[in-house]
Amino acid sequence: MAEKRRLPVLSAPPPPSGEGEDDSDRPEWQWVGFGVVAMFAAWLPLAAAAGMFARGVAESMLGASLDAAETQAKIAALDTFSQRKLMASYVAPQVVALALSGVFSGFVIGKFGHGGARASAVSAGIVCVVVGLLAVRDLSSLVALLAVAVVAVLSARAGATWGARRRKQ
Repeated sequence: MAEKRRLPVLSAPPPPSGEGEDDSDRPEWQWVGFGVVAMFAAWLPLAAAAGMFARGVAESMLGASLDAAETQAKIAALDTFSQRKLMASYVAPQVVALALSGVFSGFVIGKFGHGGARASAVSAGIVCVVVGLLAVRDLSSLVALLAVAVVAVLSARAGATWGARRRKQ
């Protein structure tokens, strides 16, 4: 039997050392952009789920209501503790969703990029500024946004630290 003929394999030679485009060679500002995109991509579905959870809690406390005026009247009829509980059921899941998205984006930056904690904190800050421009209506909501921004920045830094540890393993 005739010997099998082998075709030569064509491949590009590897680039000389230092000239290859590696993800860790990207400038820090690009990782900030990646972090912003990752945080929004993770936060939007989590925020939707948090909103559904809050709606379920509100419907269990107030009953199914179709009219905004009727809902406001039912909230006004509640005692102070129940009103605060209702407000916390709206706010707490959203804060948790934002914190989880901060951890996710920080993890992505820490695991695959460089600049880690600083880049992830800046990206979380940018996300909070964008959300603030869309949501802030008065001084009290600005104070609440600043408190939430602290949570987002700290969770992003924690995620970056976690990602950097996973990169080293």
